Amino acid sequence: TLATLDTAALQQGINAAQGQVASANIRRSKAAQGPEAHELQTQKLQVEKAKQTAAKAEQEHAQAQALYAGGAISKDELDRLALADRQAKLDLQEEEVAYGKLLKGADRLDVEEANAQVQQANVELSRAKQEAADAVLKAPFSGIVAAIPQAQSEQTGPGSEVIRLVDTSSWLIKLQVESEQISSWQPGAAATVKAQDGTEAEGKVSFVSPVMDQALGSYPVEVTVAGSEVNWKGGMTVTCHYAREGKEAALVPVSSVGISEEENYVLKIQDNTVKKTPVKLGAIHGTFYEVLEGLEAGDQVVGSGLSYLVDGEAVKVTRPIEESVRAVGDALTITAESRAGASSVTVETSEKLGSDYKERLEKKLGEVAKQLPVTEWSISQDNLADNRVGFYLLHGNDVQTLSDIARYTVYENLIRLPGMWLSGVPLSYSTVGPVAIFALLFTGAGSALLHRMHRQEAHSFLGGLRIAGKLMKPILLAIVVWTSCWMGLMMTDFLEGTDRIVLDHAWPVLVLGTGGLILVYGFLTPVLAGLWLTHPAAEESPRSRLLPSGKAAGYVLARWERLVKQGFLPYGITLVVSIFVVVMLHSFVLVDDYGELAANGKDLSLEMVQGSSIDEAMRASQIAEERLRSLAEVRDLYTVASKERLAIHLKLADKYDWTMERTDLEKELDKRLRDIPGTDPFAFVASDDVKTRLEFTVKGPSLLTAQAIAQEVLTQLEKYTARDEDGQEIITDERIGTGTAKTIIEIRPKPDMLARYQVSEAEIKHQLESYLGEKSAGSVFWNEQSVPVVVRFPDNWMEYPEQVKNILIRTPAGKVHLGDLVSWKLGKEPPTYQREDGLYVFTVSSAVRDAGRIDSLAYVLPLRMQKTMIIPEGYSVLNADELKKLNEEQSDKADWSGRVLAVIAVIASVLLASLLLQRRTRDGIFALALLPVLAGGVMLGLLVMDRPMNGMAFYGMTGAIALLVQQALVLLEDLYAARAEESTIKDAVQAGTARAFASQAAVFGAVALASVPLTFGWVGGIDPFASFASTLFFGTLLAAFAVIAVLPAMYYAAEWKEATKVEITLPIVLQRIHVWWENERIRKQDAKERKQWLKQRREEQRKHRVDNDAPVKKDLTHQDFLPLSASSNDLNR
Repeated sequence: TLATLDTAALQQGINAAQGQVASANIRRSKAAQGPEAHELQTQKLQVEKAKQTAAKAEQEHAQAQALYAGGAISKDELDRLALADRQAKLDLQEEEVAYGKLLKGADRLDVEEANAQVQQANVELSRAKQEAADAVLKAPFSGIVAAIPQAQSEQTGPGSEVIRLVDTSSWLIKLQVESEQISSWQPGAAATVKAQDGTEAEGKVSFVSPVMDQALGSYPVEVTVAGSEVNWKGGMTVTCHYAREGKEAALVPVSSVGISEEENYVLKIQDNTVKKTPVKLGAIHGTFYEVLEGLEAGDQVVGSGLSYLVDGEAVKVTRPIEESVRAVGDALTITAESRAGASSVTVETSEKLGSDYKERLEKKLGEVAKQLPVTEWSISQDNLADNRVGFYLLHGNDVQTLSDIARYTVYENLIRLPGMWLSGVPLSYSTVGPVAIFALLFTGAGSALLHRMHRQEAHSFLGGLRIAGKLMKPILLAIVVWTSCWMGLMMTDFLEGTDRIVLDHAWPVLVLGTGGLILVYGFLTPVLAGLWLTHPAAEESPRSRLLPSGKAAGYVLARWERLVKQGFLPYGITLVVSIFVVVMLHSFVLVDDYGELAANGKDLSLEMVQGSSIDEAMRASQIAEERLRSLAEVRDLYTVASKERLAIHLKLADKYDWTMERTDLEKELDKRLRDIPGTDPFAFVASDDVKTRLEFTVKGPSLLTAQAIAQEVLTQLEKYTARDEDGQEIITDERIGTGTAKTIIEIRPKPDMLARYQVSEAEIKHQLESYLGEKSAGSVFWNEQSVPVVVRFPDNWMEYPEQVKNILIRTPAGKVHLGDLVSWKLGKEPPTYQREDGLYVFTVSSAVRDAGRIDSLAYVLPLRMQKTMIIPEGYSVLNADELKKLNEEQSDKADWSGRVLAVIAVIASVLLASLLLQRRTRDGIFALALLPVLAGGVMLGLLVMDRPMNGMAFYGMTGAIALLVQQALVLLEDLYAARAEESTIKDAVQAGTARAFASQAAVFGAVALASVPLTFGWVGGIDPFASFASTLFFGTLLAAFAVIAVLPAMYYAAEWKEATKVEITLPIVLQRIHVWWENERIRKQDAKERKQWLKQRREEQRKHRVDNDAPVKKDLTHQDFLPLSASSNDLNR
């Protein structure tokens, strides 16, 4: 007995099953006895009651017939009583049938059903008892308990491992044997099995599969070894030795062997040329020949395409590859880098969405590689939409420890991270933009739907669906407009190819978002509102909202009405101003690659003085890091130090947290890094725009000629001996290429040492690569995308080449120094050649002590070179500015025919959708006309907030466009509905705008307020999304003006034109502008004159009051001396 499970729950199951058996027996006894006396009496009473009810219903029906004949009751009342009479008779029949069934006694079918229930209960009881018996776990064979995965009292379940019992009486070794060797393996034959600890045992072949494993392409074989002979463990890796006829020999592919009239031969590669070498062949094993004589271990031979090469020919691979790539098409630029033994070709394509370019390229390269001396080739594609989530920077002194941590600790933890997805669509920087755009569309659609339902007189199921159906038409048209514009950008060269790849993930979100919007606001919301909101809605007159509630509101309403009456004039002025802003200010806006989202990184380069050691470079890097970390703008940094330079990588804080401007920051960086011991202060660069070296680029179709021109340019630079005021040479460090010194070590494995330590040459190479530069440690599939795990070590971490001997290689026998496994010697770095679009490229550069002289020297030196050297036709020597201008000219080549076709296709698709959804094309025309209005707002937002135009800015712009088009089309729907109700165009515009004003004001206000914290940097860590918020905020403000003010004016003008049938021509438009201008001038003049008149009037009134208050002196007259009258009438008078 191994273990016992807790039987408490099982005993409860037994008790429950026993109860079910007892209950089933009682039901069976009751079914056999038949109905009891009280059941018969009760059913009899039910029959009597049904008879009385039927008689009463029949009597009422008869009376109703008489009353109906006399006209006393209606036909509906008569039908109701007739139906009650029929129903009472049916009830009576049902009760009589039930009573008759009881009188018959026990039913045979009921008895049989009760017997079946008893049998089923007994089966359940037996099963419960068996499960209780199985609670005791017993070993099926004698063995060793290897593991107990679960602890005492821990809960377990079916299929869970409780105890692991191992049978050690014998061991089973599973092998995979290739098809060339399977014929030698026979069941029952002896085989020697050797473990990694050196122990051996004799076994027998117990199984040879008669069929191939299609997944592995080999045959499964099993070997059995008696367990008493060895002390092995399950899961160990062993080597199986099987005796077969033959002897040791080198193996080469069949395609690498040529046959001549005299002998067999191979083409051996020596010093980058091929040499015909006779060989003596042995047996053939599958696709390989045994070579008995003629080759040595380590020799390199041409693998295929022998007919295309001759003895002594130089090996050329890159140019045929370039030609094959160019033949595939869609290649914008082709850049190649060739060196002895390897070549790499980089292709920038104009690949369209859904293209099979990679598959076609692989097929073409596969055909070409068969004709070239290529032993291995592969294609790697940079998917710019796979945004790097982040990286881990490991610090330490021991390189091997860092390698182990990166591979076996960091990598293992990363692959356990959970992924995020949205219906299979990865949620990354590439998809968060489209998701945000649809969040805006959902907000606008929901607000419009709820406001329309609020205006209903009463909520109902069908009424809500009708409102939602009408609203879905403009909303779907808005999505069509946005999708058409998006497709036009993605299918043309309006955007760079690398930028289009980043935006590719918007398509799944577009489909899912559209479906979700239709489901939520086209069906679920109106249906639930009709079912839940059953009380009548408050009726509200939309025209009442037009009445101003104050002086300010009245002024705004009056200005809005005056603006609407201007027709298309406000739209024209807004459009002109927007285009003017774009044309005048676009050059001041920074443009980044759409895949570049981290705008807070900065790289600095500080040259070490000549002859510095690695220790001095490390001390200088420590001083630099201490000084830079005290800056508030620097969040984090790390330095890559070498004897030549310090490469300092800064992670800056968000721009809103900076305490100084960018120019002041660069000055502060220059100040802090100027006087570090061991560094060259004149070679420090704080701004990316500042040149540090004088560079010339030589291009030409011939390798030797271009190389000779580059050497001549280098000679001219060396001859320039001018000095500055301090007597220092202006030009130093002349070089061709990068000029960095590299240590080249030629390594040859020792076969006897490899066999002794049981390690292969490939394993040594694999481990050695982990110490050299930046290497991949694996890939993590996160968000359904491959995230590379990269291990990077300092470029020159070995001060002396002899340190290579001390690298430790992991072997089955333990760690061994590389020097014990291989023989090595120092070699020369092979030359590297670069090609761009079929031209060889050489870069000649030199350091300039005063960076301010670089521009002048870049133009003076070529003039001096023209006097001493002749540049052949087809070759060019370009300075940095000329090369930059040439690259810009090549990248600025526009496919205008494709652009025009795309614009026409967008317009046609929008108008067709408008015609199908709205039965008119005006909606589509207005939507397209409003699109360029936002350009100025977006440009102004980026410029004011100092943000670059990148992928997130593009998403913010398209979000503002989507919101503008959606709200504009919804407003048009209300304007058309109001036009059908109102008698005048003015009243229709007022009523329609009033209906949609509350909803649209809420949407625009909510979006603008939500964008404020990100736009103005009120929260931290928002740099990747600041461009999105800036374009969305300013675009939303301009979109609100366009929808609320400009669109009603456009609708008013269109309706007025249709009503008056007056042709709108250029003279008429100019006349209207002139009339408007004159009216405005006269209005302003009248207002000025009125102010002057009021001022003059107030002055006269003030003067009149002063005159009336002053005492007036009069001369006495005869009336003053008359006597007073005594009459009361005179007194009263």
